Amino acid sequence: MIGSLSIAAVALLLGSLGATNDDYPHRPANAHLAFEQGRLTIYTLGNHGGGLTIMRSNGKRDDFFIAYPNKINGKHYLCAELPSIHNSPDDVSCNQRPPNVVVGKTSVRVTYWWGTMYGKPAKISDEITTLGS
Repeated sequence: MIGSLSIAAVALLLGSLGATNDDYPHRPANAHLAFEQGRLTIYTLGNHGGGLTIMRSNGKRDDFFIAYPNKINGKHYLCAELPSIHNSPDDVSCNQRPPNVVVGKTSVRVTYWWGTMYGKPAKISDEITTLGS
């Protein structure tokens, strides 16, 4: 599995090149959906892709590529990054920030399916739901 820093680095690198939403994976009609819960530790979107990471209660880290459209609590947000326990991003392209979502603090439920990214099996998510802080 690709590490969380690798997902973030790929998302930032690709995001700097300029693209369309067609560069993001899309949920297949026959996708077998699964769910994971944990504390959101990384969330980043670029023009060509994005990634998120959660830390589960057993200490296991799970990395996900972000699909399009992506939703947080049922609503689509266009934010390159979310507030974290370390920073408060000033992203003028963000169409509002999801309330009560803080990277490094908020517990989430990730909806995902297995797909292929860059020739390797990967977890791909298009929806997260907050569970609390």
